[in-house]
Amino acid sequence: MSYTELQHSFNDYKSTIERYFDANNERLKQIERKSASDPITEQKINKLNDAIDSLEGKMGDIKTAMQRPMRMGFDAKNQTPHEAAFMNYLKKGIDAGLETKALSVGSEPDGGYLVPRETFGRIIKTLSHQSAMRKLANCVTVSSDSLDLLADKDEFGAGWVAETAQRDETDTAKLAKIRIPVHEQYAEPRITQKLLDDANINVEEWLIQKIVEKMGKVEEQSFIRGDGNGCPRGILSYEDGADWGQIKRFKTGVDGGFNDDHAADILYEALYGLESGYLQGASWLLSRSTLARIRKMKDNEGHYLWQPSMIQGEPSTLLGHPIHMSDAMPNIANDALPIAFGNFKEAYTIVDRFNVRILRDPFTAKPYVKFYTTKRVGGDVTNFKALKLIQTSA
Repeated sequence: MSYTELQHSFNDYKSTIERYFDANNERLKQIERKSASDPITEQKINKLNDAIDSLEGKMGDIKTAMQRPMRMGFDAKNQTPHEAAFMNYLKKGIDAGLETKALSVGSEPDGGYLVPRETFGRIIKTLSHQSAMRKLANCVTVSSDSLDLLADKDEFGAGWVAETAQRDETDTAKLAKIRIPVHEQYAEPRITQKLLDDANINVEEWLIQKIVEKMGKVEEQSFIRGDGNGCPRGILSYEDGADWGQIKRFKTGVDGGFNDDHAADILYEALYGLESGYLQGASWLLSRSTLARIRKMKDNEGHYLWQPSMIQGEPSTLLGHPIHMSDAMPNIANDALPIAFGNFKEAYTIVDRFNVRILRDPFTAKPYVKFYTTKRVGGDVTNFKALKLIQTSA
């Protein structure tokens, strides 16, 4: 992975976008002439759409790899006794004497050992690179079983007054107590003892990637769709409305789609439905399938609503705000909620409990060694005014 590869991918990306716009403009002309587009043109657009997604993903992967912190060998002089003992525990299990003593500082009463603080930090950082919600939301690490917050349900009163004039009593804001509990996730990555014994295998890196691969998709799904029962509560689980505890939904007016004559209107409604104080830092969240539909939309003056990023590493925009994609967001369907817009850092809080626990099991799945891994995480909406949803329904 190199900067040169990133540059080549970016050049291919720009060229593909130009061809995509040309093909879509031809599609729109065909619709104007005969109320339908040529199937060959549609097929060409779909292929270009897939190519854009692929190139954006490739550039993101290269950038992530370039930003990933390098890890020195396990015999690095700056390792703490616990770090060195933990790496040896992953490869060989517990030996007597110093190994047990060094690991005891991270032992858990339920069995297993806590990963070193540095490894925990790398797990969370890797998850953040691959999770749209972690990139956007407010992330907090705690050492307890929950995070308790007080949020303003409405506004404090204020006003102007002369130096000696009487002060009238101002309105007092109502406070809401929000409790975000952490829930336990688990995974059981496995590897052969032969590979563990290979000196060229970076066991820590392998374990981090497996934890992220197994747990990342599960937690992202919960941050968006979770019901809060034994898992984080997602942004799509709340009722429609403008009151505290509700998230405002804007309906497209068409079941399972958009109004072709006014497709852009609903996006503007969601944009201007967000209070101006939350617009700075606001983003769109949707699936790749939904973005494929959005890319074709134009405003009343014939300008594309979607604008590709011409700056390497920066996301594309929709109506001037960044677009982030998540496979956990629903696709366009009847009564679906395929698009979210808002200031996610204000709206949603993710809570990680320090630390990750590992239990090594070389017995139950021979010749594999299993690593029973548990991590605790929670999440919930903490500001309902900072988030809006678009619903594809009449």
